[in-house]
Amino acid sequence: MLLQALVLAVVGVFVFPIFFVLGFLKYHFLGGKSQTAQLGARLSSLSNQAKEEIEKKNNIKLEDRVFLTPAGSVHAVCGGNKKGELVLLIHGYPECWHTWKNQIPALIAAGYFVAAVDLRGYGLSMTKPTYTPEQAFNSNTWSQDLVAVIKDLGYETAHVAGHDWGGLITWHFISAHRSMIKSAVILNSFHPKAFIPFSLKNPSQFLRSFYLVLTRIPNFFDTILKAFPSGFANRAFVGPHVKGAYSPLDVELRASNIAANTSNMLSYYRYPLIPLLTKNAETFSKIESFPVLILWGDEDVALDTRLGSVEVNGAYVRDLKAETLPGVGHFLPFEAPQIVNQKLVDWFKKAPTPN
Repeated sequence: MLLQALVLAVVGVFVFPIFFVLGFLKYHFLGGKSQTAQLGARLSSLSNQAKEEIEKKNNIKLEDRVFLTPAGSVHAVCGGNKKGELVLLIHGYPECWHTWKNQIPALIAAGYFVAAVDLRGYGLSMTKPTYTPEQAFNSNTWSQDLVAVIKDLGYETAHVAGHDWGGLITWHFISAHRSMIKSAVILNSFHPKAFIPFSLKNPSQFLRSFYLVLTRIPNFFDTILKAFPSGFANRAFVGPHVKGAYSPLDVELRASNIAANTSNMLSYYRYPLIPLLTKNAETFSKIESFPVLILWGDEDVALDTRLGSVEVNGAYVRDLKAETLPGVGHFLPFEAPQIVNQKLVDWFKKAPTPN
């Protein structure tokens, strides 16, 4: 565990600067800028192709919806039984609604109405030009976005599943709008209050998280990702631990998303992350209303498996259940789809009514 963390830190110190230099040269002098622009322009088309592929494969009907919010607009792919309960699916970095391509049909088959959102700054969600990054990417804006989606769909409550950044946002949403949540499943994401105390006791996690320092360097990761969106989409960030987890369209859509939204994606790490894990986390009260399920892939490279445990997160949730999926990496919805599908359906079905 410590050796793996040291390797990640060494990569951060020595390898990423090399990619930065190569990326700078490619982006500015070898046509990378025009290539990135083409990838970004294709994002809407690829998103539509992905939606149509899910429809055809599963014989279901999905629709693109755009929800207006104070900060701009939120795109979501929606479908299912409009008389059924709402399930809100929230992706993480560097993804979009398509993270949930395997879960959407399963949840629809179970009788739910599903809305898989693009987080602000990802996919096809847009921010008003008048908003600064600090205004656009913060806890209050996330809450406004999710409340708008739920209410505009005609619901008062929803089951929520969040992965990675979507998990952190789900924790915050539970804290800010507890009465709107029927139940919650968190995938490879810890309670915001848990990270700092755990990392202080386990320095290897700080080494694993060294990349967070690099995200705060202006134009550093921006240059690398814009120059090599396909390479990072296919390997550096989302190399699957389960062979065959990603189709060519999955990777192409992810690369286009990275190319089109690099700076927005990195803004999550530059602006709201530290407040979310420190002063904002202190405002979170203990979750008493309903149980929460954490699912965790034990091959996650960046996060220690113990961060998903009851021991680490249990102090913040009265009734917490945590399950580790062996041999699975960070991206559970892709890498263990059948298990995740069943866990979501079972958890939502038995959810109690919030107090």
